[in-house]
Amino acid sequence: MKKNLAAASAIVALVLLLMTSVYGSSGPNASIPHVVDRANLLTTSEAESLNSLFLSYAEETQVDISVVTVMSITGTVRDYANNMYDQYEYGISERRNGVMLFINMGERDWYIVTNGTGNEIIDDRAIDRIWNQCMPHLQNGDAYSCFKLFAELCRNEILYPGNNSQSNGYEHYEAPKTIRDYFWYILIASVGIALIITSVMRVSMNTARENRYASDYIVKNSFKVTHSNDIYLYSTTSRVKRDSDDDRSSRSSSSSSSSSDRGGHGGKF
Repeated sequence: MKKNLAAASAIVALVLLLMTSVYGSSGPNASIPHVVDRANLLTTSEAESLNSLFLSYAEETQVDISVVTVMSITGTVRDYANNMYDQYEYGISERRNGVMLFINMGERDWYIVTNGTGNEIIDDRAIDRIWNQCMPHLQNGDAYSCFKLFAELCRNEILYPGNNSQSNGYEHYEAPKTIRDYFWYILIASVGIALIITSVMRVSMNTARENRYASDYIVKNSFKVTHSNDIYLYSTTSRVKRDSDDDRSSRSSSSSSSSSDRGGHGGKF
């Protein structure tokens, strides 16, 4: 019985471990700053307030929302913005669903990066709608209002594609289900499966008791060993190919490629 309980406990623990790993990976990564203000356009309290707002919207839509500002760049604004998106590892799920506003104050550049679901819903026309409403605030020196409005408009574009303020007849977007939506169902099912397994094991148990020693099975004085010796039967040899330097170098090297789900565009302000 103790073995059965141990087996059931191991099954439940394994299921919970798998659920925990998946459960923790869904949703936005709160340990990553979603407001990176290198151009010092915000106060500390403003940046913290926006960061919390972005995380709550990302949790609701399952699309990461972030803002990065700098004073200067090298290369094109498109490449720099995309590098920032990758550097901070923005995005939710394997597709890295997200939308990021990039501002270069030195050259007055703006660029909105979209990825995954963000790219599917927020197309170029939606980007223009969002930026045209946010730009006046930034031009007037109110970066906080600009970035807050950016997040609100992105949220509404995702939840109500085609309209960035209200639903007004537009089809409501349902954020994809994650493991957390089914947490209790899976937990109850895993416990039920474990109980069924242990019940079957208990019913099928053999009540016979085995003896510890072979001599217990022999009738006394009916078997006598007159001679014994060890016979060498066979050996097993395993061969493992040694890796050459070329093999090791080919495995250690890696190449990065841009996501096929990536989109976005920008301009000057």
